[in-house]
Amino acid sequence: MDFRLFPCIAALLVLLLSLNAMGAGETYNTHVTPNPGAGKFRLQHDPDKPVLGFYGGIGLWKLSDGRWTGYGATSKEQVDYLIKRCKENGMNRIYASLQEEQYPSKYSPSPAPGTEDYIAYCIQRAHANGIEFYADMSTFGYIHAKNEEFAKAHPEAFTRSNNGEPDTHMFSAAWPLVRQYKRALLMEYVQNYPIDGLQLDFIRYPYYSLDLRVGYCRHGYDQPSLEKFRKEYGYDQNYIPAPNDPRWLKVRSDTVTQFIRELKQDLKEAGVKLPIGVYNSGTYGRMDSYHDVLQDWQEWEAEGLVDQHSPMFLMTAGMGNLAYTVQSLMEVKRPTTELLGPIFLAEGFNTDQGDVPTADMVRDAARRMIKLGCNSLWFCRASEIEQYNLWPVVKEISQWSISEIRNEKFDPFYENLLDGGAIRPGVETQLSTDKGVELTQAVVFRPIRHLSVDSLGIKMKLDLSGAKSQGMPGLRMKLKYKNGMEEMVAYRPIEPTQGQTELSWTVQVKTDFNSILLTEADLMVELPKGVGHVKIMEAEMIRDPLLRRP
Repeated sequence: MDFRLFPCIAALLVLLLSLNAMGAGETYNTHVTPNPGAGKFRLQHDPDKPVLGFYGGIGLWKLSDGRWTGYGATSKEQVDYLIKRCKENGMNRIYASLQEEQYPSKYSPSPAPGTEDYIAYCIQRAHANGIEFYADMSTFGYIHAKNEEFAKAHPEAFTRSNNGEPDTHMFSAAWPLVRQYKRALLMEYVQNYPIDGLQLDFIRYPYYSLDLRVGYCRHGYDQPSLEKFRKEYGYDQNYIPAPNDPRWLKVRSDTVTQFIRELKQDLKEAGVKLPIGVYNSGTYGRMDSYHDVLQDWQEWEAEGLVDQHSPMFLMTAGMGNLAYTVQSLMEVKRPTTELLGPIFLAEGFNTDQGDVPTADMVRDAARRMIKLGCNSLWFCRASEIEQYNLWPVVKEISQWSISEIRNEKFDPFYENLLDGGAIRPGVETQLSTDKGVELTQAVVFRPIRHLSVDSLGIKMKLDLSGAKSQGMPGLRMKLKYKNGMEEMVAYRPIEPTQGQTELSWTVQVKTDFNSILLTEADLMVELPKGVGHVKIMEAEMIRDPLLRRP
């Protein structure tokens, strides 16, 4: 016997055992006869008005603690109230997370016979009121109420990190049986309900918040992907690729893309035309998303796999950042792909301390998104719209003219953090012969762990033509952090020329994504002793200038 064959035989046995563990012979049916109404409803809509949708549940009601919710509807009245609010305020699309609802299923727990199907009722009421209904699913997310049986049968289905630890919140797209199981759940929606589209949430791998700035996904270290990588590139069975290896990024991201390919084929074989929408996870744009969660938006667009993108970028990260991140998707999408501008109403706000979304913030974000080219907007969620009394601004936006906004002269990327404060264009101050003069303005930030401030950029122009001073102007900045730490940084400009001086300064901000999070930046303009007056001609502070990347 040739003992050199032992390693090959051992590897084959491992492969066979893994296939058996993932249910060799076990199948989940993705070949269905679609509901007669699936894909038949068409939104009647003025193309010059934005399409407005929301992610959430299929109802709307107030809890005993005063909060509003929409998940797990238990009465027709809850559904009726949601539809009423949508209809009267111009909300014409629902992205409903059905994994939180009860519905008949072959592959997840079903309600008792005779239980009211509120999903069916919501769709019927939505269509009767001219509202589209998309069925949303947490694609690779683990939903205990729906996926517990599958998870118990296949514990290896949870994705693993580069240190071998499973993440029990998310399954791995690398396993064919996981993809088949999740597609079967989606195709049940197609079979059972007259839905207007499918929406894929959690269509990604997990991320570590510490890596969201410059990191790479440390998950997806799952057996099928590792075996493929090792075979393709000639490594032995113990080789572990680095998270930032571009070849390894491609192998892992391809498993996510493969799911969408297979789902698109399922719909084609069922003979039904339904748009596929995705939630785009990320922080600073498409390359950031590719590195962090292994979503390859450019590939999805190149293959024509996705019909709608709903990027998950927060208003609280800064309106300028919001515009840049959406633009990174706008640059690669096909002309026929729908891009919905994001309006997040909960994430990033410290609502317990009264920091809540306002109508002005919603209005500002919506104008920027439409100016960038978004004909549609999506809100997260209807319960927050109700909670913070934002239905009036939703109704206002529903009546905006897209063409009028596109013709307005404003820069959707521009955001001056100094606007409205003590240091702004037009401010004048008198110099003193006794001591220097200091102009100060504080800028407050939300200390969001995964969106902590990276850097601050300052641009100023001072007119000194009406002054005689004994020195040069300068800038100082005090940075205050969540953990109580403070630091003072200073910048001294060059000698003024012909009565004017221009200042340009970029300050790097510390962060550990935990307790060292910027909460306030106090900007101080130092003017020397002298006589006469100084006028601020230009003044601008922007956040994260070093993070503007595609």
